[in-house]
Amino acid sequence: MKGKWKAAIAVGLPVLAFVCGVAMLIFGITGEVQLRQATAGYDSTQGYFSDYDIYSAKTGRHGSSTYRLIYSYTVDGQEYTVSTDYGSGSIPNQGSPREVWYDPQNPEEAVLSGGNSHQLLIFMGAMFTAVPLVFLLGALTVLGVLRWNRVDVMGLVIGVVFAGLGAGFLYFMVGSVPIQEFVQSMVAPFALIPLLMVIAGVWLVIRSLFFSGKESRKRGARKKS
Repeated sequence: MKGKWKAAIAVGLPVLAFVCGVAMLIFGITGEVQLRQATAGYDSTQGYFSDYDIYSAKTGRHGSSTYRLIYSYTVDGQEYTVSTDYGSGSIPNQGSPREVWYDPQNPEEAVLSGGNSHQLLIFMGAMFTAVPLVFLLGALTVLGVLRWNRVDVMGLVIGVVFAGLGAGFLYFMVGSVPIQEFVQSMVAPFALIPLLMVIAGVWLVIRSLFFSGKESRKRGARKKS
């Protein structure tokens, strides 16, 4: 009985994660398309970081707070504000610039350039669907259902996932601060993590595509000798 429960959990969790990922992708893509349609006629102007409020407060010893960033922009001499619709872990310097798109007929209706909650949902959905597929490919390879001669498919998929995760984190980090501030922040360990993930992911992809066949042939030659 315990074995059946373990098998059910082992199968059920990846399936549940995959279903959740697909749902996130659907809602995220739908929201992004609707946002693009709604802002098609918007004009752009330069906004400047002016304030922030707490998006989610720190919980527990290892938790961290996230912030809703508020930007000010001026249209026809009138000042307005617009804020991010997701929590950012970093706060830009006061007065840091960021492009703002606003409705020329109603300037107080505006959105910020860069990442938004819809894109964040798409990013999370892609990860939730990709990770279960990695486990599925691994299980099928271990069971002998799938055989790969020239390409290390597991290494390829893991590399794509790593690179995608790192690139996604970098995109949202760069989207909330000017590129100059982001480059300066790269000295911080937490900022280096997504960059290292991208580098590791790209290396795994290159290795899986171009070097796995050579390594398998070397192992075969050693066995024969």
